[in-house]
Amino acid sequence: MNNKINGLFVVLIALLAWIPASAQSAQPTLSELPAGEWTQIAVEGGICLYGEDYSFFARPSAELSDNLLVYFQGGGACWDGFTCGSIGQFASFFNVNPDLMDFYQQGIFDFDNPDNPLANYNMVFVPYCSGDVHTGITEMTFDVPAELDADFDEIDVFFNGHNNAQLVLEWVYANFEAPDDVVIAGCSAGGYGAVAHAPYIMENYAGVPAVMIADASAGVLADDWTGLQTWGSIDALPDFIPALADATSDIYDTTYHIEQTALYFPENDFAQYNSYVDGVQVGFYGASQGEALDFETNGAGLAAIWSRALDSNTDDLTQLDNYNHYTAGGFAHCVINNDLFYLYDQNEVVFSDWFTDVIERDADNVACSVLDGSCFEAPIELPEED
Repeated sequence: MNNKINGLFVVLIALLAWIPASAQSAQPTLSELPAGEWTQIAVEGGICLYGEDYSFFARPSAELSDNLLVYFQGGGACWDGFTCGSIGQFASFFNVNPDLMDFYQQGIFDFDNPDNPLANYNMVFVPYCSGDVHTGITEMTFDVPAELDADFDEIDVFFNGHNNAQLVLEWVYANFEAPDDVVIAGCSAGGYGAVAHAPYIMENYAGVPAVMIADASAGVLADDWTGLQTWGSIDALPDFIPALADATSDIYDTTYHIEQTALYFPENDFAQYNSYVDGVQVGFYGASQGEALDFETNGAGLAAIWSRALDSNTDDLTQLDNYNHYTAGGFAHCVINNDLFYLYDQNEVVFSDWFTDVIERDADNVACSVLDGSCFEAPIELPEED
């Protein structure tokens, strides 16, 4: 090799060595993260609903631990030109805020509370910015209805929630090779994320005790709602569970997903929390059939339908040996990420105690009673909003 070619070869090698360090910005490993602190980690290939970059947060436990929590964040959803166009006017909010974890300091994120059973868990927080309850794999362009009076006629959206979460889980698997215990949880849209991704996590950690806990995500929707098809969610179901691999939109729902996952992983445990008249879930049920919730006109009717379906779903799932539920009275939406976690007391069972029993595989079902009226009032007196 002559000197000129040799010199060029050396320069190219030097450039190639430099590119990964600066341009690819490799993700940090668990050992490089500060214990007891949240670190934001960029995800190459991840994308939010309106094209913003995706990232997640990880927090090694303050004290050495081999236990792991994977938590899916909640938020809104959209599935057509009206719903996506509505929130598209506030697209800047559908990203991953670098200060996001400042808003998560209560419930299971209160690390100083002695009643927090997850205080010393390693935590991975999966943000939600995809509008598809962490389950989408499609890109769409919607016409925006003129009635929205938006300053755009159409909108491009990326329903990439399934892919975003799976990219986060790649980092999780590489950095937590053999945890002692795994908890998979989420609230609202994050509860659906926990349901959807629990099979993948449990399959990867085969033989490791795992619990899935979905908060305020009962999955009661109108029969003809087509959101899952729009998002591509059915096509993203795990193909290693035969009943889910063969599922079609006419038989698939959240209850079916939990049932089939619980049957496939009989050594793991599954649990749900819901309020009996959850205003947010009742409203979403109304939206799924094109009916806006108005408590003065249609609220009671929608709530009655939704609550009966909730009862039916939990009754079906309680036939499983590895499923439990906590159904509280009232309207509150989500408890695991706020102080209701330590305050809610249904039938003399404090929710944080029940949650602890769930992860210790020693929980019983807790439910309010329609007959005595306890389903229609909160189990504690809620503070008035300012």
